[in-house]
Amino acid sequence: MEFLSVLPLVVLMCLLVWQFVVAGVAVMDSQSLVSEAVRYASTTHNEKEAKKLATKKFGDSSYYDLKRFQVEIKKGQAIAKVETKIKLVFMSDVAFSYKTMKMAPVIQ
Repeated sequence: MEFLSVLPLVVLMCLLVWQFVVAGVAVMDSQSLVSEAVRYASTTHNEKEAKKLATKKFGDSSYYDLKRFQVEIKKGQAIAKVETKIKLVFMSDVAFSYKTMKMAPVIQ
């Protein structure tokens, strides 16, 4: 009887832990994407190639997707911005977004 009363709590905790893992991996992939893109754009001065190269390295998961990704060079700075949509594990229709950006000086 006690096992049956605790089982829903254990399942809920497992789902919560899995959601944190998914969100952590999505954040790490987003940070890596932005870092790669800004590094490549600042050294080669090629925004399109930086975007294509970095997008290839973004993880492929059914739990998170790349919503927006932008690489541009302005005023001697390479800027990369990303927005990642992270789905909830237990409700796949509901999602939240993670946004990040990085800047680096363009190397002449």
